[in-house]
Amino acid sequence: MTLIGGTHGGTHGGTHGGTHGGTHGGTHGGTHGGTHGGTHGGTHAGGGASPLMSSALMVQQDAITGFWDVDQVNLQTPGNSGVSDDLKYLSDFRRQQILMGELCANFGVEKRGRRSVYLKLRDTDICKIKKPTYARGNGLRPQMALVRGYSDLRSDRIPEIYRQMDDIISFYEAAVHMNLNRREATLHVLSAVHSAAITLEMQVKHYAWMPRPSEYAQQVQPIIPTPDHSSYPSGHATEAFAVATVLHRLTTGQTLSNAMQEPSPPMVFRIAHRIALNRTVAGVHFPVDSAAGAVLGGVLGEAIGDLAETASGAALTPKTLDFAPTRGRRSVFKPDQDFDLPWIALRLRPVAGGHRVRDHHAPLFSELWDAAKDEWS
Repeated sequence: MTLIGGTHGGTHGGTHGGTHGGTHGGTHGGTHGGTHGGTHGGTHAGGGASPLMSSALMVQQDAITGFWDVDQVNLQTPGNSGVSDDLKYLSDFRRQQILMGELCANFGVEKRGRRSVYLKLRDTDICKIKKPTYARGNGLRPQMALVRGYSDLRSDRIPEIYRQMDDIISFYEAAVHMNLNRREATLHVLSAVHSAAITLEMQVKHYAWMPRPSEYAQQVQPIIPTPDHSSYPSGHATEAFAVATVLHRLTTGQTLSNAMQEPSPPMVFRIAHRIALNRTVAGVHFPVDSAAGAVLGGVLGEAIGDLAETASGAALTPKTLDFAPTRGRRSVFKPDQDFDLPWIALRLRPVAGGHRVRDHHAPLFSELWDAAKDEWS
């Protein structure tokens, strides 16, 4: 999938880690993805840019053009004097920059008080992420016991863990047939959603900062490099559930809440759960991190779907869901709670809020969304 390699490797190589950009652009995107990720589309028609190619072009120009007097040249009228809403004239990388910018302009992140961070659609709160009240001292001991137990799966999960450091979208392809020729618009949508999720989650992480498991106990010893950003909420869980929510809606028309009312979570959500869980197996996340990320990603994916399917200026009633774990009996995620499929099916059900949003605007993404839906009709 050239699209993901070029776009995601190029755009987020710095944000999500040097390995992410290099490996994802080069390995997952292949030659073309690596070229786009590394040169941002700066290639010649016949191949990549190089000093040798530049020298050859200079020799060619001298040989067939020589000195030319601008005053003696009638300037041509370019075939394209402007562009429409069709972004296909752009490279994958540039197209994704525009789409992600348009999407993110509709969202915001705001910290309130010491422990609460809000994701907003325009001026409307759609998700509150609150730091666990038990996230200090030995309050995380039950969560640490789960981290210790999951470490026994490391030898089985190493291939998944390493590939998912750089690429999660390919894992959905195992259940939902996607390739660049048949599902080009879908892949562009998923890539834009993935990129937007990373941009927004990093702000939430900054305001809801929590240490990684290995900072609480040296015995954890993660099997991958420990990221420098906050453990809470999990970025991989946020991205995985945002992508799963959007992909499921494109392919079935179901909202997240309706999907969670099935006898068991649909396959794309089971894949998202495993992607998130693998980060606990690796030793870089507590289960509560993944639960918070699943809520954040699910709400974001649902809001993006609503945004894409609502005309600019028309009233949109966003769905909301909060995550505020405490020690209490009715807590959404108690200290000894595991992040498992039954919890996802029970808790991942956003409901329509009481506020309407009208000043949303994502015409380019909405057009791409419609094209993606047509690929599954």
